[in-house]
Amino acid sequence: MVLPLSEIARLRATVDDRWRSPVADAAVARWGRPPGSALFWRSSARHVFVVLDESGTRREAYLRLAPDRVLGREVIETVTAVNAALAAHGLDVVRPVPSVDGRFVESVDTAEGVFHAVLVTAAAGEQLDVDALTEARARAWGTALARFHRIGAAVLTGGVAADGLTALPDGLTRLRVTVPLLDGDPPVARAARVVLERAEAMPRDQGCYGLVHLDFELDNLTWSAETPVVFDLDEMERSWYAADLASAVRDLVPEPLALLDGPVPALDGVLAGYGEEGFAEPPDGPTLALFTAVNAIRSLARLLPVLAEEPVTLSVMNGEGDLRQVLEAYALRQRTIVLDLADRLG
Repeated sequence: MVLPLSEIARLRATVDDRWRSPVADAAVARWGRPPGSALFWRSSARHVFVVLDESGTRREAYLRLAPDRVLGREVIETVTAVNAALAAHGLDVVRPVPSVDGRFVESVDTAEGVFHAVLVTAAAGEQLDVDALTEARARAWGTALARFHRIGAAVLTGGVAADGLTALPDGLTRLRVTVPLLDGDPPVARAARVVLERAEAMPRDQGCYGLVHLDFELDNLTWSAETPVVFDLDEMERSWYAADLASAVRDLVPEPLALLDGPVPALDGVLAGYGEEGFAEPPDGPTLALFTAVNAIRSLARLLPVLAEEPVTLSVMNGEGDLRQVLEAYALRQRTIVLDLADRLG
């Protein structure tokens, strides 16, 4: 998910030259933090502010804000409850922090509208890019994702489910709803229906379908020694574990058609680590290709309404271009992936 560009622009207009915002000040006050302690970091699926400790030198937590007009409180409460349950079960994930009033989610009325706020602990360790990925860390990455799936299965059948807080979306249902949204592009619409038909034929038992992160890539992990800590759990749902793996390793397979042509050596460590957990079998190349296409369909459909907005001038955070242009290029890439893979899968 990406917030509408108009929403990103609206929030950024409140950020001053010291990265402070009255919206963030109003939200972080619910956790007893003073004005100016939350500094703007980025906007994507949520507006994110880094929260410094009392000395103002160490990142202690992150404030995550979602405008109510885009995302309702119930969805955020569900995801946050599952996040807390995963942490309670011993998974290496960031933890939601209760507010002064003991709530994980606070709804804050500001001059820019109502925002739903969540505060999570900062993930310890360093981030890695693909070039810094060693064999040992590739295996640890795969094992961590399998552990996410194993513990997620326990969460969905445990106390959280009993409390009625796991009303997470279903991946197949979402795919069925998503495919008709692409009807304005007939070649992609035909390709998407080929992919949907293949996905509908895949098993959905407990050994291959359950809680997924859907963005378990290196950008959402930090590393302390050889152990990854996971953050950005906003996209969680019930879906195929193979879809989660396909999303996680997408940067290791720049040409997804290679998944249909035999083993991809870049994936060996991750898939071996996934299998070592003993919870589920790592998927083969054609299965990863199918769910790469599924993920591309959903990414493309989510971007269409964002790109249909009136143009908004927004620079990416590193100043290397316009955010809209970045998203347009990404959408074009997803379209190509859908067409290429559906042609081979069909």
